[in-house]
Amino acid sequence: QDLVGAGFDVEGNAELAVNLSDPSSIESAFAGITAQWGRAPDAVVHCTNPSHTAAAVTESASEWDANQADELRAAFLVAQAGAREMLRLRGARAELGSVVLVGSLAGSRGAVRSSGVSRATADGGLVGMARQLAVEWGGDGIRVNAVQAGGLDPQFRNNPDYLARVPLRRAAAPREVAEVCQFLVSEASSYVTGVVLPVDGGLLAA
Repeated sequence: QDLVGAGFDVEGNAELAVNLSDPSSIESAFAGITAQWGRAPDAVVHCTNPSHTAAAVTESASEWDANQADELRAAFLVAQAGAREMLRLRGARAELGSVVLVGSLAGSRGAVRSSGVSRATADGGLVGMARQLAVEWGGDGIRVNAVQAGGLDPQFRNNPDYLARVPLRRAAAPREVAEVCQFLVSEASSYVTGVVLPVDGGLLAA
């Protein structure tokens, strides 16, 4: 659907329904934001959850394809559309903006207690995507980083076994991940690109 100019409040905030499988829907959303703000976005943060998890021996090809589309393909299309809008309206700005791709720890470690080979593959792909885009777009003034969030799932909050393995001995709060994303799109990280940053309470180090 055409989303240009749709759904903005008086402060310029908006919730837009976007079909992440349709590049034109994503591009329309960015065009609508630009039209409302009068400038291209400075930052794009993409975060999604897989549609399912399944054991490797039982996952079907269609389930695999759905997970890659929901997470990996959608992340690329959102990053691409955001960068195109930044470049289209670059004006005199030397540094255009920042892209953050949010995935999970599955991109860096296997998990005996979690069935999700397609999710792990997609999250590993986000890492490679962030690094490649950082190299490709760095000369254009667009920084790209990845965040690997751990411990956000509600099932972890009251799971003694999980909490015992986390050095900080607690689950994550959503704002703790959001604040790292905010840092990565801010001037405070202006010389940071191509980084994969775990926000996991130290789990990867344990």
